[in-house]
Amino acid sequence: AGIPVVDVTETVPPGISSFETWQVDQLNALAEALGVGS
Repeated sequence: AGIPVVDVTETVPPGISSFETWQVDQLNALAEALGVGS
């Protein structure tokens, strides 16, 4: 139905280099799904 889906995790997933990277990646995914900056 064209509804964006964002994967959000409660803990840092394997392969992510830092807490900060993980949080920024989640924030960017949410912003993209909401159309922020487009």
